[in-house]
Order: sequence, then structure tokens, then C-alpha cells
Amino acid sequence: MDIFNIEKIRTELLQYLGRCGSKRLKLKKINDFYDLILDEQDSNLIKSYLLEFISEYIQYKKEYLPFGTNISFTNSILATNEKLIRSDTLREYNTQLIELNFQIKDKLTELENILSGFTASSNREIKVLFPLLEECEKFDEYPAIGAIDSLTIKVGKGRGEDHFIVVPSGDELDTKLHYQIKLTWNKAKEYCAKYLKNMNAFHEVIINFDERLGNYKGDSVGTTILIGFIQEILKFYNAQIILRPICDVAFSGGVNSNGTINRITKEITEKKVEVVFFSNCSTLVVPKVDEQAAIKKLEELNQEFPERNLKLIAVKDIDEILARRDLIEISKQKFTARAGKFVKKNWVRAVVTVLLAILFAFLFVMDFDNNPAILTTDGGILFVKNKNGKILWTKKVGLLKNANTIKRILDVNSRIFDTDNDGKNEVLFSGGLFLGDKIITQKLFCFDYKGNTRWIKSFTDKVESEREKLDVNYSIAIIDTLTFTERKSLFLISANSNSFSSAIYRVDLETGARLPGTMWCSGFVVDAMIKDIDNDGNKDILAVGVDNGFEEIVIFSYEIDTLTRVRFSTKEYLIRNFPTAELKNYIRLPKTDYDNYLQMRIPGIERGTLNDKILEKKYMFATTTNEDERMCHLWINLDYNLKDFDVIVDNEYRVIRDSLVAKGKLNPPYTDTREWIELYKSKILYWHNGKWVKREELE
Repeated sequence: MDIFNIEKIRTELLQYLGRCGSKRLKLKKINDFYDLILDEQDSNLIKSYLLEFISEYIQYKKEYLPFGTNISFTNSILATNEKLIRSDTLREYNTQLIELNFQIKDKLTELENILSGFTASSNREIKVLFPLLEECEKFDEYPAIGAIDSLTIKVGKGRGEDHFIVVPSGDELDTKLHYQIKLTWNKAKEYCAKYLKNMNAFHEVIINFDERLGNYKGDSVGTTILIGFIQEILKFYNAQIILRPICDVAFSGGVNSNGTINRITKEITEKKVEVVFFSNCSTLVVPKVDEQAAIKKLEELNQEFPERNLKLIAVKDIDEILARRDLIEISKQKFTARAGKFVKKNWVRAVVTVLLAILFAFLFVMDFDNNPAILTTDGGILFVKNKNGKILWTKKVGLLKNANTIKRILDVNSRIFDTDNDGKNEVLFSGGLFLGDKIITQKLFCFDYKGNTRWIKSFTDKVESEREKLDVNYSIAIIDTLTFTERKSLFLISANSNSFSSAIYRVDLETGARLPGTMWCSGFVVDAMIKDIDNDGNKDILAVGVDNGFEEIVIFSYEIDTLTRVRFSTKEYLIRNFPTAELKNYIRLPKTDYDNYLQMRIPGIERGTLNDKILEKKYMFATTTNEDERMCHLWINLDYNLKDFDVIVDNEYRVIRDSLVAKGKLNPPYTDTREWIELYKSKILYWHNGKWVKREELE
């Protein structure tokens, strides 16, 4: 493309950025411009145009969420960002671009889980929700762009007249919105009068749109405001009943003077259905008159994502909404809660507070502790218990039967952490969770202290080697946590279920968001630990696994940082497109003659056996060999100097191999002898000064 056309498109982009109100659409416009520029051959031209918009591009990406629009929209942004990462032009921004890609991919994975039929994990406070369309010039240029917004309403006493404050608002409140606020306020007072004897004549009401996405316009938020008004009036007057919306239900439609829900129009209905479809809402309420347009649009979206379980409910009027318990929860307020609120307003009667404190202290003594502290399992059920051993809740799982007897095996699949430092522990689990009759084996779940899903994490990075492009079916195992660059990180291992790649990486402990710093390996990493192995003041990863290129068990270590690198292997198996890691240690353990007799391509490692034997100053793990369900082990003890080994032969291994020696199928010496162990150790290789050497060459 010639420079004049590029300059024309650049000018149009600048004009668009000046008048568009949607940050996501601004990002997409810059993204499309970058995609065009990256196809050019002139590196100076590329750099000049990329740098002009890079600050805006990065800022919009920091604020970007994939919810509220089709995933194809987000994938196009990620694809261009991958090109920018690979371009030498923006090398100084590489770390930022990689981290932002991780953050967006993480949220996109959460959305993809919802589209695949998983229950949406929502940590937000239960509020009345509504779909909001972001302003754009042409609806047909991109998919619907929107968000799920919520209201925070505060009601107080007023004087002289009802006074409404809307946040945010421009110089002048939109006429339709102003009319809806006044109309729905009067409707809310009419409804609440059934439950309240006396109400003040006037009130001051603050209506806060939580997401603050611009100046709010139109009347389609009327239903949402009315429900919020009723909820807050009952709360303000400490009524006997409380009302609140069911979690993750979004409402749409304005209200007229007789309580009927107004028509939205076909075009807007379709857009709002699309926004909610690509969100973590479970239900959308639409006006009855727009029901057919909503159903048709939902059927169209379900053709692409048939597992997405979005429920549509069409209502005629506000009375129908308030009568439905699948939309609105109405219940009597507990005496203790109501009394507590009364005490706050009537301090003279504060003695009630003392009595309640005595009551709650008594209940605490009766072991009402609901904080997870202990995990146990029988292989089929994960039992979550408090510190006194009382079962709080359970999950149906698929774990090894010995997971309960060997703590480290259970730790790989499930751990307890206070992820957000609120005093309540969360439970992390991977390794096989039953949802109905379906078992989920490739995701990490974070449950809150009640057992509700807080977030779900999967690993979907795409890599390739000379042999193949690897698919994205990865299991997840837990290593440990570490506060690194002021963020509490959870370190994980993911191994490819269908091929040979694996990765050690980290996520944010509180949110599950992906963080930079990945070590790719050409073979499964079975277990790992976090420790300063060489006492230099920096934390390291020490890991054990196998390498498919060398076809041997490997032990390796490296310093934790934010780089993405690859552990080197043979040319055929080396993971491409990443720099080679500078490992602190890299050791290969040989196959034994018994492994070769069984024609094992690569020996195994027993998961959960890696331990730090502090008193002995050794690291220990077990290799495995399996013949006709007879499991046998060699226990490997590695000195803290990461050079010297002890090898302990278990009884089953000795019996099997020695019988083969006796029958002439394997050559002497017998197994549990110093001669055989030294022969094994003599074949161990160490990476040193750019080549593989034996132990005696390290000194």
C-alpha cells in the first residue's frame, strides 16, 4: 500500500478516536490499523506508525474485557497482538504486550467456559443488573459491543421534594432517563407501602451506575431502576421483608405509567441478547412484546455455541417480575439482622448488641467454624473440613486411592489458600471433578469457603516443534505459591494429554489471571518445588520429569523470572519460537537394563514423591517401572549440591530384576549391590559448559 493511502487511513483513525465513546471499539480500530501496517515491508514506516498509537493501544488493552461481545472480536485483537510481540519494532514493549495478552486470554478462557456450558463463576455482589450497549456509529461493522452493568442505590431522608442524584451524569440528564427515574420511584413507593406503615414524604436518592461507561441514556434501564428502588426503600426502613434480584439475572425494558414493560425494538433486543449471551449472566428478562426477536437471536447464537445455557424470560409487566421467585427473591428478614440494624439507629437500646454478642459467642463455641482448613479424600470424594475436623462440604472427584495417605499426592491436586487475605480460605482443585455425570480433568477450580466456584483456569497455549503443532489439551497440577514482583503467584504445571509438551507457569492467586513467566519443556514435568537452591537470595524452581528427545528422566532447575523460555532438547522435539533457558542445573538419569528389557521408551516418575529432606540435605523422588501391574521403584536421593546421588532399590524391584538375572535374561550384577548402583550412577549425565559430561568431569 502506498504512503498516501496509509496516511488517509491514519487520519480517519485519528478522527474516529476523537469521536467514538467505546474504548473497546477504539482498541479494535487501532488493532485493524496495526494489522494493515504490519503487512508492510519498510521497517522505518512500520515503527513510525506503530509508535504513534502505542500508548493508547496499551491503555485500552489494560482495561479490555472480552465479556459482552463475540469471542471472534477478542481473538482478532489477540492475533494482532501476537504479531506485535514477534515484531522487532516494539521490542521495548514486549513484556507489557505479553502480560496483557495473558490477562485477556485468561478472561477469554472464562468466557469460553461459559459458552461451553459451565456455570458462570461470579464473585460480584448480588445487585440488579442490566445489559448496556456501547455507543458505536455502525451496528453492522462489528458484533454487538456491550457490558453487564449494575446499580448501587442509596436512599435517605429529604426535605421539600424528592431529589435524585445520578452518577455519572453530564451537564443535563437525558430526558427519557429522567422520566423513568421519577416514574419508577413513585411505582416503588406504591409497592413498598404494602409493607411499611409510615414513610417520609420526601427522600434524597443517589443512583450510581457502577461501571461508569459514559453518559447513560434511554428508558430501557427503567425495570432495573424500579427493582433497585424497591430493594433500597425496604432496606432503608428496615422492613420485615427484604427483596433482592436472583444472582446473575439481567433485566431490560422501560416501564410505563400502568406498570407495563415497554418495547425495546427488534434491533436493540437482538443486540442486548448478544451482549448477555457473551457474558456471565445466566438469565435475561425482556419485554413480552420483544420475545420473538429475542428467541430468534438466541437460537442463532446457539447454533455457534450450542452448550451455552442462557435462559430467556419474557414478561408483560412489573407485577409479573415481582411475582416470579426465579427472578426476585422475597423473604422475611431474620430477627437478628433486623435487630442489628435497629440498634445502629437506636443506640440507647445498644444492650441488644451485647445480648447478640453473647449469643454469637455461644454459637461459635458450638463449632460453627466454616473456614476450610483440612483436605482429605477416599479417591472418590474430596472432604473439606474445618480445623476441628468437621466436614464443611464435599466434591465428587476422581483421584488416586493413595492420595489420602501420601500428602504430597493430594497437594498436587488440591490445596487450601486464603487467596485474597480476607481471613476466609479458598480451596483449589484439579485432577478430575465430576459435574453431574461428566468428569472435568483439564481445569483448575477455585472454590470459596462455601464451596461455590470462584474462578476456573485452563491452559490453552499453542506451541510447535519440528515434529508437529501441539494441541491444547493440558492437565493442571499445583506446585506452590510465591509473592513475586509484589503479586502473590500460584505456580502450576500443565502437561499435554495427547502429546509431549509441558509448561511451568504462574497465575494470580486471587483471580487466576495468567502472569508472565513460562518454562516450556519437551516432555512431562511430573513434580516441582520452589526453593532458593543455591542460596543466592533468589527463588528457583527445582523440577523432575522426562524429556522425549533424550528419552530419559531429567532433573533441572532455574531462577524464577518473568521470561518465557524453553528447556533445550533434541532438534526434533525442541519447542520452537522461544529463547533457550539458562538452566542452573540439567541432569539426565539413564534407563536401566530392566527398562530396556521391558522395551520402555522412557522410565516413569511417581507423582507426589518429590520431597525436600531438610535434615539429610537431600532431594528425593521415586522412578517407576510397571510390569503386569507389579509396580516397583528406584528411590533417587540427590544431594543439595545437585551433583551427588544415592540410589535405593525397593524390594519389589530387586526381586523382579534379580529373578531375570537368575534366569539369564539380564546380565549380572544382582540389583541391590554396590556394583549395580555404581554402574547406574556412572551413566548419569550433567550439562556443564555447553556439553553433557559425567560426574567426575564436574570438578
